This record gives sequence, structure tokens and C-alpha cells, in this order.
Amino acid sequence: IMEFGERITYEIDKHVAVLTINGVGPLNLIDRPFYQGYNDALVEFREDDSRVLLIKSGNPNHFTAGFEVDTIIDALKTGYGNTITDNDMVTPKPIVSAIKGYCVGEGVGIMLASDFVFADYTTKISCPETKLGFNAVTMQVKFAQRIGHNRTMEFMMGDLHDVKWLDKVGLLTKECDGDVDQVALEYAHKIANNNAPIAVRGTKGAIWHTVNSHKDEAIDFALWAKDMTLDSKDIEEGVAAFLEKRSPEFKNE
Repeated sequence: IMEFGERITYEIDKHVAVLTINGVGPLNLIDRPFYQGYNDALVEFREDDSRVLLIKSGNPNHFTAGFEVDTIIDALKTGYGNTITDNDMVTPKPIVSAIKGYCVGEGVGIMLASDFVFADYTTKISCPETKLGFNAVTMQVKFAQRIGHNRTMEFMMGDLHDVKWLDKVGLLTKECDGDVDQVALEYAHKIANNNAPIAVRGTKGAIWHTVNSHKDEAIDFALWAKDMTLDSKDIEEGVAAFLEKRSPEFKNE
């Protein structure tokens, strides 16, 4: 297990990296030390040999209720409250998040940086920034790209929304009745084991460019990614495994 500062632990479980948020107090709040540790862990994920990242909470009840409110003005004025996923996908390797309890403020930002979102019935999400007197900036832009103008305006007024709302607006991968961390981890392993890593990265990259840039850039990226898979050993393994009716053993080569 690697430690990135006081708030983040990071470990590799076979092909899956697991980033755990160990926040402050019973609501798993985020403070200044969280940001550097979180960003450093994402860089580690980008550069290591893992294939999928799971982001979860070390708190038994809550993902995170966001900033400590009494420090939020300092965070905004000094600019320390920024993650490297605010404006960048960081890596084309997929990210899975396991949400439970409060997922507020920066917690929502982490969720929006995820490609797969698992949540249980206790989930309550909110961006309360306008109720505190300021703008969230990147989250409202990302929400508008994903769920449209009117639903984003409703959400950004700060009220709590539940897992059913996440599903209704198309942000939920699966609602979990049991241990959301375990269900999300099993899904992360499924992605890592059953899909060619090069092809997965190409797929995510093309989708990300479609949402965040221009269609032509997305198509150019997808064509480049396709050429990468055609030159890989994994495509040969994937086709052979299908024809032989067995599970593939992808090597990320």
C-alpha cells in the first residue's frame, strides 16, 4: 500500500489500482492535504501498469461531504482546491467510483471524472456552492455537457439528489443493494480481465474527445487508437480466444 500524504492510500490488486479517500471526521471531509495526495495518486495511476482505477472511500458511511466549510474561502482564494481531473481526463485508462452516503462538492467532481459510477441507496449528491455564495465552475460545465441545460440548472441550485436521480439523468452505471465498494471492485476486475487494455484506452479517449472537444478530433483519435490495436498482440489473442471459445489472456501488448 502506498500513501500519498495524509488522505490518500493507493494499492494494486492484480490489474486494478484502488485509490482510497481517508478524509476528516465522520463525513469524510476534504481538506488541503487531500488535493496534493489525490493528484499525485492519479499521476501514479497514469504511469503504472494497472489497467483500471477504483476510487472509493475509507469511511464506512460516506464517500465525502466535500470541503470543510470553514476553510472553503481560503481554498478558493489560494487556489489549492483543484484536481487534475478538473480540465483533463489525465489518462485514457478507465476510472470506476463507488459512491455511498454523502457525495457533495468535490465528491461530485470526482464522480464526474469517473467512467463508471456505482452507488447504493444511501447516496445523496449535491453541489451546494451557490447556497454558499460562489460558482462551482468546472462541475456545472461538465454537467451541462452530460445531462443538458435544465437538469444542470436544477442540480446546481444545491439540493440533495438520490441514486434514482443519478440513474434518471444517465450518470449511474449500477445501483448496488449490497457492498458498493465490493461490487465496483468486481466490475473493475471484469473490465481489466475481459477487455484488451489498448482497445479500452482507445475507446475512452475517443468518447472523452467527443464530449470535451470536437467531433473531428474525436474521430481522428479513434482512428489513431484503432491503428494501435491493429498493431497489438492483444487483437490476435482476442480473436483467437473467441474462436476457441475461451477467456482471453490480454497482455497489454
